[in-house]
Amino acid sequence: MKYPALPDNPTNLYSWIKHLFSLLGRRPNPRLGQVFLVNKRGIEVFSEKVADLLGYPVAEIGTGPGHLTYYVARRVGGVIGVEVDSELAAVAASVLQGTGSSIVLGDGVRFLSYAKISGYYSNTPYSESSRIISASARNNHISRALLGLQLEVAKRVLAVPGSQDYGRLTLLVNRYFRVTEVGRLPREWFYPRPDVHGSIVLLERVREWREGDECFEKLTACLFTGRNKLADKMASKCLGLDRALLTRIAGKRVRELTVVDVDWLLEKAGGCTIQ
Repeated sequence: MKYPALPDNPTNLYSWIKHLFSLLGRRPNPRLGQVFLVNKRGIEVFSEKVADLLGYPVAEIGTGPGHLTYYVARRVGGVIGVEVDSELAAVAASVLQGTGSSIVLGDGVRFLSYAKISGYYSNTPYSESSRIISASARNNHISRALLGLQLEVAKRVLAVPGSQDYGRLTLLVNRYFRVTEVGRLPREWFYPRPDVHGSIVLLERVREWREGDECFEKLTACLFTGRNKLADKMASKCLGLDRALLTRIAGKRVRELTVVDVDWLLEKAGGCTIQ
C-alpha cells in the first residue's frame, strides 16, 4: 500500500492521520492506548523539548504511524522508534525513509528493559504509563526520559507527600528521578480526542536501580492498601515489625511517607520481609 506523504509543515496533521486510517480501513486501537498528537504547536513543542533536553541518539517508545518521529528526526538526525502495532510500524518505516531513523517492531516496555540508550521520549500510551516508568527506573542506562502523560498521571508523579495525588507511583519515580513538568498538551491537540489534557514531564536519573530494589515496590504496594491509615500500623502489618520500634514515622499517615521513610523501613526490617 502507498501511504500518504507527511507535509513538511505539520499544520494539516489531523487531516493526514484521518486519511491514513481511512486507507487502512480501521480506527486507532483503544486497547493499545492509541491517541496521537496532531496539533502543529504540540508537535513543535515536543520536538523542541526532545532536541533541547535529550539530544542524539534518542529512542521513541510508541511511534504510531511515525509522524511525531519524523519531525523529531529532522531536528536530531534520526530516531530509533519502537512500535507494537505491526500495521502502524509499517507506515512509520515508510514515512521515515531518508531521515536516518529505524523502526523496531515490538513491545516498548520490553525494549526499555534491555536497551542501552541514555535517553528516550514517548507520547505515552495512557494505559502503559506506569509500566513505562517502572521499566525506566530498572534500566540504569537510561539517564533521561521525556514523557507525554495524561494530566492525572503527571499530577501523581509530581505530587508532594500528603496530597490527594500522592501514591506508590510518586514514590517510585522520586526514588530514581528528578521530575519536572516542561509543557502542557490540551486534549484538543489529539486524535482521537481523549477525555483529559496531557502534560510533558522530564525525568532525570538521580539514583541507580540496585539488586533487591524490587522490595521497595513490594513494600509500597502493601503500605498503600491503607493510604489513609497510620503508617506505623501499616508498616507493622506489612513487615512484621513492632510498632514501638517505628518512632520515626509515628503519627504519619501512609500518604505522608517519603522515599527516605520507606528506605528506613526496609533497613529496619533487615531485608525483603513483606508479609
